[in-house]
Amino acid sequence: MVNLLSSPLFAIIGIALMAVMAWMMLKLFPLLEVESRVHKNTLPLDGLRGLAASSVLFHHAFIWFYWGKTGTWSEPPSHLYAQMGPAAVTLFFFVSGYLFWDKAIRRPDRISYSLLLPNRMRRILPAYWAAVFVILISAAVSSQFQIHEQMAVLIKEGGEWILGGFPNLESPDINHVSNLLLTAGVFWTLRMEWMFYASLPLLHWFRKGWRLVLLFVTTAIISKLMSASHSNASHTQLWALIHQYFHMFTVAFAIGMIAAYRPWKERLRIWMISPGAALIAVAFLFVELSLGAPAYTLQRSILLAPLFFTVIAGNGFGGLLSSRPMRALGQISYSVYIFHGVVLFDVLSLWNRRYPIATMRPASYAIFIWMIGMAVVIISTLSYWYIERLSTQRIGSN
Repeated sequence: MVNLLSSPLFAIIGIALMAVMAWMMLKLFPLLEVESRVHKNTLPLDGLRGLAASSVLFHHAFIWFYWGKTGTWSEPPSHLYAQMGPAAVTLFFFVSGYLFWDKAIRRPDRISYSLLLPNRMRRILPAYWAAVFVILISAAVSSQFQIHEQMAVLIKEGGEWILGGFPNLESPDINHVSNLLLTAGVFWTLRMEWMFYASLPLLHWFRKGWRLVLLFVTTAIISKLMSASHSNASHTQLWALIHQYFHMFTVAFAIGMIAAYRPWKERLRIWMISPGAALIAVAFLFVELSLGAPAYTLQRSILLAPLFFTVIAGNGFGGLLSSRPMRALGQISYSVYIFHGVVLFDVLSLWNRRYPIATMRPASYAIFIWMIGMAVVIISTLSYWYIERLSTQRIGSN
């Protein structure tokens, strides 16, 4: 029983249950398939997004279990669950790099501030603000509706959340309620996404030939130089944010951008969608997930690249990633990502008051998390249907 929580089965069974729930919700909300039809040539990519979002949930659920025992939010003792979250986030950055650089290559007229940023704002911000509303309410309930900070500080914290946390590296705590507990600290990745979108109109000049090499070499050098002076105490939060972006651009977005060129001949593409290629990609993934402390490094990204490139080529991994349940989970992956942290906080903190997590058996906790995961799918489906989908209808496919 003890091994259930620390074994891969905790995540595998949980992700399968979430995918089945997403498929069941798909029966009620058929337009969850809209984006899949748009991406009909890369259907496994939708499944990969669903896999990544649900993996982040189980990464954070594992951390919550040890928070209940130690009172500290820290890296979990399992290499698998410690690295599962960063690996999933890296894959999300791969996806963004691929999709938007593909557009820069083939439809450069769409990469302009007047088109790209307004479309991204209408697509992403409504669901984000809905999540922030839930987060603020959750912080108020956790504080028992008592103010523990100066009103000016509280207003500043709320304003930063509404503005996406800029210019800080991390979103602020709210009324002394920890951001890590409230949201599992996931929103720093959205800031990286926004900075990537803002960079694209400037970067698309580099999309051809030697310019691309120049771009990657230059950003890598800047990232190294900024890392060398990272310990300088005089650096501001804005400087740290820019440093983090250059680093994530070098180790994650760039690999997705390279994938956008799809530099394989037909014979190679046929091999990349074969079971043999899938096995090799899974082997690299296994090595990446078995490494030590979680980190965002180029070496880790290279280990994830075979998985991503085979998916882009159309490998569904035996039909797993191209299946309707996984694609349905992929459609709601953004809402799963932004809502799962606060749902874990609300349910687990409330549960912990009456039934301390520290006293739960691992198997009981695993089953409880599986139920929460399915609830997150229901919430995320409603968020997609009533918020994301309506925004998508207004701006069309992007």
